[in-house]
Amino acid sequence: MLALIHNDTIVSQTVPGGWFNLPNGDRASPAHDGWSDGEYSLATIQPADVVPEGKQVLSTTVEMVDGLPKYVHVLDDIPSPTVGDFQRAIQAHVDTVAVAKLYNDGNALAGYVNSTVPQWAAEAQAFVAWRDAVWVYAYTELDKVQSGQRPAPTIEAFIAELPDIEWPS
Repeated sequence: MLALIHNDTIVSQTVPGGWFNLPNGDRASPAHDGWSDGEYSLATIQPADVVPEGKQVLSTTVEMVDGLPKYVHVLDDIPSPTVGDFQRAIQAHVDTVAVAKLYNDGNALAGYVNSTVPQWAAEAQAFVAWRDAVWVYAYTELDKVQSGQRPAPTIEAFIAELPDIEWPS
């Protein structure tokens, strides 16, 4: 993308290669980096800086920075995940483990705990014991976060901390 510049001010933007309009009504072509008629000039818009970890882009503008047009992000802190965010992620993880064993979800797998098919009953019993261990761990650790005993992890890091399931043979 190119910026049309007049007196170090960005007037408009245009795509390279085609016709473009000048504010005085004239048209010029082809649009390319370095074009100038003495009053107006075109320059490639420089990429924005990398977004730092822990930040998110709220909006992006094009501004003159050190004499060149550049995309500039308006940043904000990424909000810390809520307990609800953790709960939804943990439940999704629990369901993913069940789906990996070809059950519809965690509730479906847990429903086989009294199955007359020994393999299904064994898988359900192992799953229910694991699911309970996951939630006990999760609530214990989230209580530590809320009481300041440990820093808040990312959701991805927290999911990685959860116990692994041991399936029956």
